[in-house]
Amino acid sequence: MSYYDDGALIYTGKVGTGFNEQMLRDLLKRMQALATDQRPFKDPTENDRRSHWVEPKLVAEVVFTEWTPDGRIRHLSFKGLRTDKPAKAITREKPAA
Repeated sequence: MSYYDDGALIYTGKVGTGFNEQMLRDLLKRMQALATDQRPFKDPTENDRRSHWVEPKLVAEVVFTEWTPDGRIRHLSFKGLRTDKPAKAITREKPAA
């Protein structure tokens, strides 16, 4: 998962739940079409050596429990893909005051 901050893509963590078999097949097909050799994130991640990169074009809706102090998202669950926003429009949301 990631978001844009001042034009740079910031890595926030992995989603490990919320998928069913059909979703996984659909996501694999979509991601294979977006495969690239270039890491899209501004900074290295803890998973760089094992990662298969894709162009940041898809927007996922997830739920999660909290942000960690180092800027990661904890306990992500996939809810689906969104088509109402381009990926570059995704920024880190701030809690309402």
